[in-house]
Amino acid sequence: MRQRATRADLATLQDLSRKMKRAKDDEDRGQFSQLDLEFHLSIASGSKNEVLAEFLGHIRGAFQELISKSLLPSNGMDLACKQHDKILDALRQRNPAAARRAIRAHLNAFQHGYKVLPRIRQ
Repeated sequence: MRQRATRADLATLQDLSRKMKRAKDDEDRGQFSQLDLEFHLSIASGSKNEVLAEFLGHIRGAFQELISKSLLPSNGMDLACKQHDKILDALRQRNPAAARRAIRAHLNAFQHGYKVLPRIRQ
């Protein structure tokens, strides 16, 4: 998506980011989770990588469940917002290296968070 994103793609991501921050402020984890999923699906769509977009569409339900679980830690929504902002900033700047770093950091944090989920009481 780094170099293929249109202005409309970036505007969609910005709008989703704003809505996620509102859901975070309202402590609405369900709404935040849905918006988080849409953010990821929008990145896939904006990448113009049809295989990735189709794959994520097929695993949408499982992906939604993973996102919801990743938000269980008390800082889950805040961390997701900060990381999404870094990704969005890099995409806006058309900076592929920064986008890769931001996405890797987000995926690593997600992976780490998912590993500690069994220790968190729901």
